[in-house]
Amino acid sequence: MSENPPEDEFDSPAPLLFPKSVLIAGIMWIIFGGSIFLFAGLGYSMERPGSPMPLSMWGFIFGAASVYFGIHTVRGTAKGMSGNGIGSIAFAVLTFGIAVNHFFIAVSAFASKDADKLVGGILLAGATTFVGAGFLAAGILALVGHQHYKTWQKTQKCASSSNQLSP
Repeated sequence: MSENPPEDEFDSPAPLLFPKSVLIAGIMWIIFGGSIFLFAGLGYSMERPGSPMPLSMWGFIFGAASVYFGIHTVRGTAKGMSGNGIGSIAFAVLTFGIAVNHFFIAVSAFASKDADKLVGGILLAGATTFVGAGFLAAGILALVGHQHYKTWQKTQKCASSSNQLSP
């Protein structure tokens, strides 16, 4: 004997899961944005007093913005992923440029036999390259999951509107 499933079972589609690539991108933005914020704090503590606008302030701004976008992405409240993904890739390119600058500082310190600047330049170049690679990967993941995220958003809107209509 075969049993027929209840009619309600076919009325509503299975809920669509939040895209994993977008979730991972959001987590990466939180982690790498937080690390930029910490690096900016360290840089701010080493800057000379009286500078017009400390360069590390840009680190605070970009770090806080990355954490903000990461939190909204993980919560599913971000408007879309294409802008976040493109912005993350652009920020990665900027970060790689800063890493190259740190590398050249380390090379010049090696030539002048300044051990402190050599070690600092190598560490900063490595850390900045790591953060840039993280933002590049997060941007690619966001762009890969962009369409799935849009579909997920539409199903969430449909589900919330149907829940409000049913008694």
